Amino acid sequence: MRVNKNFLRTLCAIFVLAIFSVTACAPKYDAEKCETPIRGSGDSDKYFYCPKDRPLNFNRVIEESGTTFYYENGLSGRKIDRGVDAIKRVQAFCDVPQTVFLLEDTVTHVNGNGLWVNPNDNTELIGAVLLENASEAEFPFGIFAGVIAVLLGEEKEFTEYSESRLESSLEEYPYVKELQYPLYTARGTTKNERETAWNFAYLLGEKYLSKHTVNDLKNATKEDISFALEAVDAILPDYYFPVGDSEYPIQIIAENIHYFFAHNFEDCEFNDDLLKYPVLTTFVSENETLIDEVSPIYGLHGLPKSIDAFFGKRGEYNIATTGYSDMRRNAIACYTAGIFGHEIVHHIAYWGGNDGYFQEAICSYFGIKYSYYARHREYLDYTLQTKNRDVVYTDDVIEILKDARDLYNKRFGKSSMSDFNAETWLQFGTYLYNKNSEHPTIGVLAQGITMVQYIYETYGWDVLMEINRSYKDAQIDGKTYYDFENEWAKWIEELCS
Repeated sequence: MRVNKNFLRTLCAIFVLAIFSVTACAPKYDAEKCETPIRGSGDSDKYFYCPKDRPLNFNRVIEESGTTFYYENGLSGRKIDRGVDAIKRVQAFCDVPQTVFLLEDTVTHVNGNGLWVNPNDNTELIGAVLLENASEAEFPFGIFAGVIAVLLGEEKEFTEYSESRLESSLEEYPYVKELQYPLYTARGTTKNERETAWNFAYLLGEKYLSKHTVNDLKNATKEDISFALEAVDAILPDYYFPVGDSEYPIQIIAENIHYFFAHNFEDCEFNDDLLKYPVLTTFVSENETLIDEVSPIYGLHGLPKSIDAFFGKRGEYNIATTGYSDMRRNAIACYTAGIFGHEIVHHIAYWGGNDGYFQEAICSYFGIKYSYYARHREYLDYTLQTKNRDVVYTDDVIEILKDARDLYNKRFGKSSMSDFNAETWLQFGTYLYNKNSEHPTIGVLAQGITMVQYIYETYGWDVLMEINRSYKDAQIDGKTYYDFENEWAKWIEELCS
């Protein structure tokens, strides 16, 4: 039988390539099967409100350079090599725990079980996490990122920018100067943002190491790093992003609220990404403003105790709606930013000792006044995107929304979110609800919100609180509750007819 020589050459080439591919995918470090597989991360035990358990089973182990590496079956040889090599590179500068877990479905962090490494993270990020963990101070993450980037030398895993390119990038992304943890990770950032953050941190690291060593960072004070921060014109905000963990990779510590964003968080009402850094920090600042403005009304100066706020994927927490205030744990659990301002006011009212019949409406009134996302919720109704809301609208309510939209558009023209007036929108809705009632009363939340607006802005807080407490038994300066209700209905009629 004659065999085509070209066919044989092709067959040999395929065989060689196959052997090469198998060799290239195999890790260069020898692994053994764990006698007792390690399960779970240990992070979920820290939180009452926590995403549902994810089965983790570390059944392979590598012993290398005095460190034990565990990983799951299925992690590619290339990524195993990358994770182990990264640890070996940073060991000269960082205290590495004896136990390391390699896992793609996590953020690089340290907990009581050891070091958790996402092998997709760059070496600089892994080293910065270790330096941050060893430090006793809550410095911005960028100082650790910059120091390790300088120490690792020429083999940078980010693109080095020229001075002019960095200057123009900082103009485009000025918030990079805040040096906060998410700016160096892939979650919620673009490649350009991350590259800018690493280059800016590198400058900071050079300044710091001109006077100190990496070991000085462990016990450094703010005064010790202030000269370097000033030299690069860094901006330290009022909030702080610590390194997250497997369950809550994004965390923020602000003056009155400690935020926890779950690994699978998706806002159930809005399409825009709340976790984009400039959006998220605006949200945090806005919530602090709400507390600063509303707490004095309740006789407080801020909150006496910081709120723990947990944001998860819809259905993860055992709550009936999109947001729930847990006063016993001083916590909020929610699935959307749209309800968060409302829930904050519940906490303020709790500490201020003022609860009553109109409390839901009062919380919504202040939420809409100070929270962009609360106003955006109303915009969803205005644009009839009601499927995103946490309530099921009946056909007659849909018709009222359509009629309210027509009235609003006739008076103001069609609105985008940037020029939408949520308070006016609610007034038109109230007007239509009132028209459909023989005797206008507070039957839906929109009516309650506009009633609160009228009483508070016309008569002041004390009158509103008396009506909130006494409701239909209220007697104020010769007026009954029904007198106020009639005034409100007339006010709505005059505004909207």
